[in-house]
Formats: sequence, structure tokens, C-alpha cells
Amino acid sequence: MKIEDLKVLYSKEYIGRIIFVIKYKDKVTFVYKSSGLSGTGHGGDIIPFMYLNTRRTIRGPMIGYIWKEYFKGNQYRTHEKDFCNKDKMFLDTIKELVKDYKVTQTEEEMNKLLESEDFIDLVNEINSHLRTYEQEYGLLDYALI
Repeated sequence: MKIEDLKVLYSKEYIGRIIFVIKYKDKVTFVYKSSGLSGTGHGGDIIPFMYLNTRRTIRGPMIGYIWKEYFKGNQYRTHEKDFCNKDKMFLDTIKELVKDYKVTQTEEEMNKLLESEDFIDLVNEINSHLRTYEQEYGLLDYALI
């Protein structure tokens, strides 16, 4: 895999992270550059995901939660941000592609956005863009990289 095989179709800063739609082999994958704010040691890593949560629930994840899933073997699979072999090489190549994308939001700006009424609009806007790219190109099956 070469960096020239990848193309950034969309990027959006999102609460200390940057969300990307990456095109590879005429398909797309959704990934984000981790902020490291979760304390899991993945700051700066590229992590695949499937959409942002838009449902309000008592026990479930909060609105805006990034679903840690990806499409592999023709099914959606959850992951723990740990990848190996071809998946890791693929994500590392994306990491190189997007190395110059930097978060510009301050912690104060992130907190203000999270507490604002505009936050759900941002979540819906991002999901709308992701849906559009998925419909246009289809999802990349990581089993085929």
C-alpha cells in the first residue's frame, strides 16, 4: 500500500479529534485522528469508526459518541483501538497521509461546544456527510485491503 493510493475526501475537526473520509480502491472508510483525551494511550492514532451517536439514552453512550466499529469481512465489527497486520499498516499509511492535519480547538472551546445547543447540529452535519460518502462510494471492507 502506498500513500498515493489514498485520498482525503472530507475532514472535520471534532472535539479534539479530526474526522476523515478516506477513499481507497473506489470505496471509503471513516477514521479519526485520536485526541488522546480518553487516556488510553492512542493520541494521534488513526482509528476507524462508524458514525456518531445521535440517540439520547439513560445508560447508553452520550450524544456524539464515536462508534468504535469498522466494516470487515462483510460485517460491522467493534474494536478496542488495537490493530495488527494489514489493518495496522493501512491505518499507519493513513496516519502519514493526514500528519499535517492539526486540531486547532482549545479545551475551553471544546467544552463550550459540548455544552451548547449547536452540538447536536454538528453531530448531525457530520453524520450527513458520512452518509453521503457511504452512499456514493460504498464502505471499504478491511478484509480486502
